[in-house]
Amino acid sequence: MTRWLSRKALAEYLDCSVSSVRLMEKRREIPPPVTFLSMKRWDREAVDRAKTRRVNSHSSLDQALTEAIHAAQNGNGQTNARRRQR
Repeated sequence: MTRWLSRKALAEYLDCSVSSVRLMEKRREIPPPVTFLSMKRWDREAVDRAKTRRVNSHSSLDQALTEAIHAAQNGNGQTNARRRQR
């Protein structure tokens, strides 16, 4: 597969719609395109790196949420501490 992708090719690569690519671009979830002779192209490798960083940050968030839920269930959460103070 080529390294430089059009918006449509990027949508196919990411298995989403072209409008989803526009939304990801607007939210800065993917790197901005590079313009070659008035054509926008995305660097597939840069998109892959951004996806990896995003997945890793979500994994950390998921882990933190899971730990907070377990702490609350085991009586170590703030909710239970507030109840004991009343």
